[in-house]
Amino acid sequence: AGKTSLLNHLLSDASGLRIAAIVNDFGDINVDAGAIAGQVDSMVSMANGCVCCEVDAGELTATLTRLADPELGMDLAVIEASGLAEPAILSRMVHDVPRDVARHAGMIQVVDAEGLDDALVRHPRLGAHLAEADLVVVNKCDLIDREGFAALRTTIRAHAPRVAVLPAVRGAVPSGLLMGVEPATRPDGAGSPAAEH
Repeated sequence: AGKTSLLNHLLSDASGLRIAAIVNDFGDINVDAGAIAGQVDSMVSMANGCVCCEVDAGELTATLTRLADPELGMDLAVIEASGLAEPAILSRMVHDVPRDVARHAGMIQVVDAEGLDDALVRHPRLGAHLAEADLVVVNKCDLIDREGFAALRTTIRAHAPRVAVLPAVRGAVPSGLLMGVEPATRPDGAGSPAAEH
């Protein structure tokens, strides 16, 4: 649908911010990590791979705790979750992280403008995933017309009546909208990163 494109856009557009990207690879080939490798200074792989299903929440807390070290100066941690992710579980895991380490900034769901209707049929849980989102980005909107987008927004709102729905092309969304909140600032000038997925 364009999750990696959205993350790449955020990493390249948010000038002046230090962003930690936790890429949720699923399987033996780190496709997602490889796709964003050119945008980051260094990469850390989480041993269990999936931040969304059966992984011990303690590993996510430990990772975010390391990223919150004031010496790193991180402003934001973004979790790019697998398509197999259960948003409610992931959201609970992030909310369980101590607030002095990180605070939950929001959940973004990316959907394919041309493929949403088919995806809802093939993946019955997708409707529940939309309902968990704080923002739904409809990617590849260059492939549909205005009426098509309006119909997609109606479909999305049937599952998530109050969610914000935003059109995008190649994952290009203003970074300020994606971040949702300004990073908290500590007295020493370093911020606890907000965690967003």
